Amino acid sequence: MRKVNTTKHSPSFLISKSLKEKIGTETILVNIPGFDQFKAIGSSKPYNTFEAVDIKSRRPVVVKTLAAKFPGKEDLAKLQRESNILKKLSSEHIVRVQDLVEYGQGNLALIKEPFGIPLSDFLNTRTSR
Repeated sequence: MRKVNTTKHSPSFLISKSLKEKIGTETILVNIPGFDQFKAIGSSKPYNTFEAVDIKSRRPVVVKTLAAKFPGKEDLAKLQRESNILKKLSSEHIVRVQDLVEYGQGNLALIKEPFGIPLSDFLNTRTSR
């Protein structure tokens, strides 16, 4: 797990009103140094998922974060466990983990390679036929 220096300022992402209403939480501010151009692509308690760009490599990534500003130990442990399991698996059908980053006040962000399209987009294209 990489701990990032949170004293440097990087662009923040404010979740859109429609996503905020969908997940039923207060406005959430995501500020993960080393990444920018955040775009919300989904949420399911207790997670929010974003597309972003790694500032160093300029490559797209998917960022999975815990939705709570101060997540509980159990949720942090689940995200760490997910990272550890995915790092051990090797298949073209499994998304590769690039990093697990600690940011803010003890929160974690799972950084993964970009993959496919959001399920909601896929379902919308299928129902609009």
